[in-house]
Amino acid sequence: MNRFLVFSLVVLMLVAMLAGCKANEQDGVMDESSLLDRKASKFTSADTGIEIQASSTNSKYPLANLMDGKDNTAWVAGNQGSGAGEYLMINFASPRQVGVLKLVPGYNKNNDIWFANNRLQEIELEFSDGSTQRAGFDGSMRSYRINIGKAGVQWIRLNILQTYPGERWADTCISELGFE
Repeated sequence: MNRFLVFSLVVLMLVAMLAGCKANEQDGVMDESSLLDRKASKFTSADTGIEIQASSTNSKYPLANLMDGKDNTAWVAGNQGSGAGEYLMINFASPRQVGVLKLVPGYNKNNDIWFANNRLQEIELEFSDGSTQRAGFDGSMRSYRINIGKAGVQWIRLNILQTYPGERWADTCISELGFE
């Protein structure tokens, strides 16, 4: 099959999926009675060649939201609860220099939504070279930069260790993720 045709089909599927999510998006994340896709999910950015796999995903808030450049969207873990033990596996198309991980560790849609949902408090990053690095967040609604400074990185696993509890929903959200 022609590569262009395959690429076009993938783009069309992503656009349709995102349009459906936008149409169904509410001011917050559904409660336990909502339909959740608790299976691992995967997203590949055609622009960056980065593939991300999650331990679980709420199907209304897909992994594509992590790299859409919009702070007012979010990936949401599919399992209700504190979020401890959930992870994102980030694979690079080829080994690369990673200076900084940029992260918005909650649902940055607005102030009410930020505090209504779980937000990251502490994470552990595991790297393809076997090393680890921990990072903490103070709970404020903003983008954070985590200095990494590693060359030859093939993959990073972001493990959620601890979250700030949401005032309304028991789920864990991340609005944006990127690398410099």
